[in-house]
Amino acid sequence: MELIPLKCRRLDIRCNLIQELQSGLIKNRERLKEGDILIIASKVVSYAEGRLADVKDFERLRRQEADRIYARLPAR
Repeated sequence: MELIPLKCRRLDIRCNLIQELQSGLIKNRERLKEGDILIIASKVVSYAEGRLADVKDFERLRRQEADRIYARLPAR
């Protein structure tokens, strides 16, 4: 097994991830072949999907997510 890091430019929010990957492959002189496995960090996917939050909003977002999860739990 061989791991090859793909260097690319910093992504813009809501970028076209496929185009960026193709561009990165070309710039790094790499090609994907049948059977290759491409691993993409979840941070990169979140960035491409525009799913980012300001650090200032962290506590509010954490509480919102906790409330959403607890609301789905069965009542005791």
